[in-house]
Amino acid sequence: MVACDPAGSAKNEQTAKSNVEALADAGFTVKRRRSFIVDGVETIRAALRPGDGAARLYIHPRCKRLIAAMKAYRYPEGGGEVPLKDGEHDHLIDALRYFFVNYPTPGHVGHSRYWFFE
Repeated sequence: MVACDPAGSAKNEQTAKSNVEALADAGFTVKRRRSFIVDGVETIRAALRPGDGAARLYIHPRCKRLIAAMKAYRYPEGGGEVPLKDGEHDHLIDALRYFFVNYPTPGHVGHSRYWFFE
């Protein structure tokens, strides 16, 4: 499975084909569910610190860029629910959000903002 930004469904002006179509043509199953940034960030938080036991997301120490991105992820100084887009660190977190939003899990509870992995 490949999880991508829902914007990946937009047609490329050079090829008239979307990135989703190109990936599907290459044999990948592509998921691209729309979601709010806040919901995706909450799913990551829930996997790191689920509150009901051990973490369900482990980031290997070799993933240095992802670790740096997680440490650098910031919110506006005046407050707010949506993280700042700095053009560097946010891309890796976005990719992780797309995974969690699209991950097929039977533990997903109704309209909750949390995904539970077993």
